Amino acid sequence: MKLISIEGLDGCGKTTIVNLLKEQGFTSFHEIPKVIDDTMEKDLGYRIRAKLQSGRENTEEFRKELALDYVELRQGYQPLLEQLLFTSDLIVDRGILSTLVYGYADKDFNEDLATLNFNFRLPDLTLFLDISIDDVMERLNSRSDSSIEVYKNIDTMFETHKRYMEIIGKYHKILNIKLINASQTPDKVLQECLQVIKGS
Repeated sequence: MKLISIEGLDGCGKTTIVNLLKEQGFTSFHEIPKVIDDTMEKDLGYRIRAKLQSGRENTEEFRKELALDYVELRQGYQPLLEQLLFTSDLIVDRGILSTLVYGYADKDFNEDLATLNFNFRLPDLTLFLDISIDDVMERLNSRSDSSIEVYKNIDTMFETHKRYMEIIGKYHKILNIKLINASQTPDKVLQECLQVIKGS
């Protein structure tokens, strides 16, 4: 069975595509559960969410802390991933690629972070939902909650997309990264994803 990671900027349509893939029979898994129960994710999940609401998102210290929290979380859920992969292809909403991008700091830390993550179960396929910054900002600004975190403003979106492209260029083979045009309608994005999955 395949482990498939769905990646991209906030607002690119990851949740929509994950839900559409679930309708196609895939199992999905969220690194930070939408509902945190009394498992190992509870304290760590709350810690990560608190950091995401702290207003420190653009600091290097924050990025390093968050990236290492995700490494700890990833280590904890490896047995569950293997169990889920026994029954069907598994879609992960964000994964190693996002950790490398959002944990981006100095060169030594980046290399150490990659080494730590590459010791885990690697995705068989990484689908990067690529979208223009204008399109993604329009989607974010149209959301009903209208709460745009500091890392979702247009300047940091440009910087984050630049990091994605840099990391994709460096690790596209080991993570088997394929770019998907996410500026299309959800149905067209879904069909492109299914075509790439089928051909992988």
